[in-house]
Amino acid sequence: MPTQTEVLTKLFSFFEAQKISYAVLGNCHQLPEQIPSDIDFAINPPDLSRVFRELRKFCHIHHIRLTQIIQHEQTAWYVVLSWQDNIGQLRFLQPDICGDYFQFGRQVLSAQTLLENRQKYLDPSGFKKMFYVPPPAISFIYYLLKKITKGRLTADQCTFLSEEWQKDPDGAYAQCLQYWPCHLVEVIAHSAVQNEWNTFSHRLPVFRETLHQYGFQFNHVMKEFKRKLTRIISPTGLHIALLGPDGSGKSTLASAITETLTPAFRGSQIWHLWPYQSHSGSNASPNVMPHSQAPRSGFSSLVKLVYWWVIFTVGYFHKVWPSKISSRLIVFDRYFDDLLIDPIRYRYGGPLRLAQWVGRFIPKPDLLFILDAPVNTLHSRKKEVLASEATRQRTAYRNLCHDQNHCFLIDTSLPLEAALSQIQDIILEFLEIRISRQYQSPQTDQTSRQQSLKDFLTFQP
Repeated sequence: MPTQTEVLTKLFSFFEAQKISYAVLGNCHQLPEQIPSDIDFAINPPDLSRVFRELRKFCHIHHIRLTQIIQHEQTAWYVVLSWQDNIGQLRFLQPDICGDYFQFGRQVLSAQTLLENRQKYLDPSGFKKMFYVPPPAISFIYYLLKKITKGRLTADQCTFLSEEWQKDPDGAYAQCLQYWPCHLVEVIAHSAVQNEWNTFSHRLPVFRETLHQYGFQFNHVMKEFKRKLTRIISPTGLHIALLGPDGSGKSTLASAITETLTPAFRGSQIWHLWPYQSHSGSNASPNVMPHSQAPRSGFSSLVKLVYWWVIFTVGYFHKVWPSKISSRLIVFDRYFDDLLIDPIRYRYGGPLRLAQWVGRFIPKPDLLFILDAPVNTLHSRKKEVLASEATRQRTAYRNLCHDQNHCFLIDTSLPLEAALSQIQDIILEFLEIRISRQYQSPQTDQTSRQQSLKDFLTFQP
């Protein structure tokens, strides 16, 4: 399978072949040999309507997954491509595609400006590379606007701005005058010429505030509202839970999942059991005798059950749902279902049917993974419960998997890498199918896609 450099090179060639007019934005000094983070693309607006369809075609040709499409501005989408390399390592490429450049819900730079007079990139040695970039003055103003919006500048970013300024000082100065008054543009000019940006950095809030007032249009505000509403209704994050007996590897796999899959999201978070208990906190004082205490009375158990319903429901809408809207990966080590499998651990002494009924009103994860291993393997890892209890729990967890869609059985007696690979494949396929539903192919293909989704999300023992 290809390296990141090979995929990016193929993507440049593919855009050319499909006649998609583009320019790579920002610091391109290391491209395509080194890809430090996401790659900003400006795309001609008429091509935006078909770029995702073409990206899906590109992924199909090269056996790559189109894993994420996150709209973070009115005409800007953060895209994630994923694949495994020759040694089985999961790799990602993150093109950030925009048409007109928006910030604060306002258009600050048009795609026409970004793409007009685009040119092949010349590296510092004068060698012409295969991809297109805007002319230096436009490259400068785009990068400056972006860094002002983010509110910070590193030394390397300052150097890049100065280099772009020196290529066309008059053009860069003229671009700055479109956004700030002369006295502020003089600050920029002095900083760029001297490559000394301390004064500029100290006045960043002033530049940001002035930019915030730029180009206000009511229709843009309404489109931005619509974009944010869509993100709320159809969040691009993912909520998963890992269940299984003691010794099945929940904590280890939770950490491995977030470590390897976070590049497909905007961040990650691990919770232990419920949304207000961090994974790190749970590891600080493990419960080595989970069955040592007697169950609570019926009334106390009922109070506990109500408390669980409140904390899971409120926690979901207070913690989990906002994280999904922010395109984060949320991993739970244990979940409400554990109460149904192992009520003694939680000292629940009430009717199990009542707990099952309450569980119907607990928000469900997008994907549920049951971690399974032979009892002797479980008992060799952890001896908190008797082997007979581990056997009972293992059977109960497997039965739980029969009763729920979106539930998958993972054999954790295999090496960690093998179990992790299974979970990665399921998550990435889920994300890929979710994108297929959002960006449907022609009508003739919709039935097969819906059937594929149904087959994928329905566990078959």
